[in-house]
Amino acid sequence: MKIDQLIVEVTRRCNLRCSHCLRGEAQNRNFNPHYLEQFIKVNEIDYIGCITFSGGEPTLCPDIISQCHKILKRNDVYIDSFYISINGVYPGDKNARKFVRVVAELKYDCDDSSLSFIHISNSQFHRIERSELETFDECKKWIRKLEGIFTFVHLGQENYEEDYLLKQGRNKSGRQVTPEEFEMEENLVKGSFYLNCEGDVVAGCDYSYDTQSEYKICHCDEKVMDSAFMDSALSISEAEVQ
Repeated sequence: MKIDQLIVEVTRRCNLRCSHCLRGEAQNRNFNPHYLEQFIKVNEIDYIGCITFSGGEPTLCPDIISQCHKILKRNDVYIDSFYISINGVYPGDKNARKFVRVVAELKYDCDDSSLSFIHISNSQFHRIERSELETFDECKKWIRKLEGIFTFVHLGQENYEEDYLLKQGRNKSGRQVTPEEFEMEENLVKGSFYLNCEGDVVAGCDYSYDTQSEYKICHCDEKVMDSAFMDSALSISEAEVQ
């Protein structure tokens, strides 16, 4: 099976506590890379258009990103590109070194690495949260270091309006979540699969930890295309085309 988008929830830990966070309260829980291997083998996945490493804060767990990368290589899964969104907080010397190394390895192995990038959030929420940390100077140096090492680092300049944010997690106002849509294009499944820290495959990524179960497709050891969720989602997509 070939899929367009896979998002891996690397961790539910975070080093900030932003008021707008759609995930909700952080949890002391990390992703088990075995879930990724199960998902790939059960569904016979040999191609992923873009793999995203999300959280929580991915820079807190570079070893998990590295293990996921090794699993993809070991199972001969072709990856066109990767995307990692981080909050710009300095993760400590050890994690910083490991993160830089695994990003370089990912970049080298992606088939279309020109589409890969790291997004450093610089919204008004993250700017305020970082500025209040004792390590604020280290955060600024960390961001400059990433921009100096990699040409594909994007420092966002967004200032989010209230109606842009999702009404999930800690954010009590804003937009309602739009359910993820899937469609088949020849043998490619288009849409975003989200693999979370519980080993569940979720339809899309715009949900809090508490509401992800409402959009669960199946567990990682089950075939997604055999699920009632995907059967319904693809039927709706085909009906809309007709």
